[in-house]
Amino acid sequence: MICSCFLYCNGRRLDDKEIKGSDFMWLKVFGAVIVLVGLILVFDARRIIKKNFPTANENEAVLGAKIFGVLIAVVGGFLCL
Repeated sequence: MICSCFLYCNGRRLDDKEIKGSDFMWLKVFGAVIVLVGLILVFDARRIIKKNFPTANENEAVLGAKIFGVLIAVVGGFLCL
């Protein structure tokens, strides 16, 4: 089975020749923002958890937030490629 992805602009299908790297600049900027959010979550996890999520076991919540931040940063990094 062949899977193809078509991009449409103003109701018409774009060919490969019409798609340029600069057309996807917004995707790279969005990926950079996601990386930034992930890094903030990793480095400020304890402060964010204390302020927003009152839990009994803070250490486990911080560990989960840091793992989630790393995953978000990796996804954002793939969007920047």
